[in-house]
Amino acid sequence: MDRLDNPILKHATTEVLIDVMTNDHGDVYVLHDRPFPEAIGWIEYDQETTRLDFISEEGRIRFFGVKVPKHIEPQIIKGEAALMVEITPDGEMKNKAIKSLIVRKDLGV
Repeated sequence: MDRLDNPILKHATTEVLIDVMTNDHGDVYVLHDRPFPEAIGWIEYDQETTRLDFISEEGRIRFFGVKVPKHIEPQIIKGEAALMVEITPDGEMKNKAIKSLIVRKDLGV
């Protein structure tokens, strides 16, 4: 079966422990405990649904699995990129990667 036959993958939280953090400067951090099953090409945030999606390098969508808390939305909207960091069980940071962050605006329609 061609990988694009199934363009939407399981929620990220079913395969990876994951959290999203921000700061007041618009820096966005995605912390995870193991590599994603498919390499992430970019990240999208949808203001209307408050959903964070990880798009694989092959164009397949992996939902974050939980809605982004409203209190960090302003910082995510400011962000242009996210730093993805794998955190090992002993707290070591590895496999850091900066990914583009695309914000889909709420058009209020």
